[in-house]
Amino acid sequence: MEQKWSLKIEHNLLTVCGVTNVDSVFDKEATLLFTDGKMTVKGTGLTVAKLNVEDGIAIIKFDNLHSLQFGGGEKFSFKKLFK
Repeated sequence: MEQKWSLKIEHNLLTVCGVTNVDSVFDKEATLLFTDGKMTVKGTGLTVAKLNVEDGIAIIKFDNLHSLQFGGGEKFSFKKLFK
């Protein structure tokens, strides 16, 4: 059964559900994989705090969160949200 994805931002943690794998994690960029695509997280101080692919949950800890990009297209920037 395919799990729908969701995300929650709380304090300095980004919780993402529906994750099938983490493709890469660097200090400023992380790429999470889903059954139907991927999401690229950009920020600073990015680290994986928890990964459970059986349950489809990834928790990314961050110092600053800059943007989320879905697939290879639409980019959501937090700078525009909090001006």
